[in-house]
Amino acid sequence: MNAAPAPHRRNLRTVWWVLGITATVVAVAVAAIGIWLSNALKPPQETPMQPEQVAALNHELRAKDSAEDTLTSFEKVLAQTADRITAVVPGLSWRWNRDSTTISCGGKFEDTDGVQVLTRHALFDGPIPDNTWPQALDTLRESAAALGASDLTVFADRPGDHSIELTGDTGVQVRFATKVAASLSARSDCRLRQADF
Repeated sequence: MNAAPAPHRRNLRTVWWVLGITATVVAVAVAAIGIWLSNALKPPQETPMQPEQVAALNHELRAKDSAEDTLTSFEKVLAQTADRITAVVPGLSWRWNRDSTTISCGGKFEDTDGVQVLTRHALFDGPIPDNTWPQALDTLRESAAALGASDLTVFADRPGDHSIELTGDTGVQVRFATKVAASLSARSDCRLRQADF
């Protein structure tokens, strides 16, 4: 005849059973919270743009100059700006550096055929002296406004080290910086290439 289990063994089994059930419940709860948090923190999915919406935006872009013409006009403004700056800094000159290129548009034009043009850099052969920086900045602000960029962001403003960006709400961006040498460049708003007209 088998002896009845000792009471402490029965209590120990009960404790292990309760611990096992508790661990399972906790694991399920943690997994559920993890799934909920993952879904709650996921950025909202945008509804894909319909073909007629893309066509309407491409039509809107056709009312603007082509990407190629925009590059020409932007670089003309940058060249005039660089010339005006070198005119007030004796001995300073500039040249074009890097190649122009294009990047895909963002925002509402992301699904269109449009591109943003990145100009060449107007690279100066030295820095803009601190005593002429305010005048150079005024010249740049005037030129950037003509391109559609007037919101100023200052990245650095220390003696011998200045870096700014002027932007517009269409995506136009003009960058100007000076340290060892000064550099000036721009990015256009969204435009269609001539081949896409």
